[in-house]
Amino acid sequence: MSNEILHKQIVEKFNSIFSDPPPEVPDYVADNLGHKLRPYQEHALSQFIFTQEID
Repeated sequence: MSNEILHKQIVEKFNSIFSDPPPEVPDYVADNLGHKLRPYQEHALSQFIFTQEID
């Protein structure tokens, strides 16, 4: 199995968890950083926010 196929499966599974789009990273997080967030960092923060908001 190639990494590309595995990555696609992970993204599809992650997106299927949400009935709505994944939570957005708040602006105040990016505003307090010296550099712009990279896509994988935004994705990780989005997942973290999701885990903190669920019951």
